[in-house]
Amino acid sequence: YNLCLSFEIKGLLDIPLLSKAVTRLINSHDILRAYFSEKNGKIEVNLFEPTVDYVEWVDLSLYENINSLEINTQIDFIKNYIFNLKKPPLFKVKLIKITKDNYLFILCFHHIIIDGLS
Repeated sequence: YNLCLSFEIKGLLDIPLLSKAVTRLINSHDILRAYFSEKNGKIEVNLFEPTVDYVEWVDLSLYENINSLEINTQIDFIKNYIFNLKKPPLFKVKLIKITKDNYLFILCFHHIIIDGLS
């Protein structure tokens, strides 16, 4: 299962700066760079080096009649994403621009890398 967090952001947003912050967060926590492999019948934890922008974003503000169904479709896709433990990353980051100054920021993690308490 996945653990997802969402935050509403109001106001102008510097998306490149947000992406840099996410990359810095990934670099600061080994568990966010973890993925798994099997060698000689044993499970190994590997770390990947972040090389791309991990913030996926969609601009729904371009549509005149945006509705909650389209927003929920975006949310459901990331919430129900099936992670492959052998292919990093084991998280998804999505930014949905709803209006010119209203965003939904979603972080979704495979439960193996986050416990929801720490």
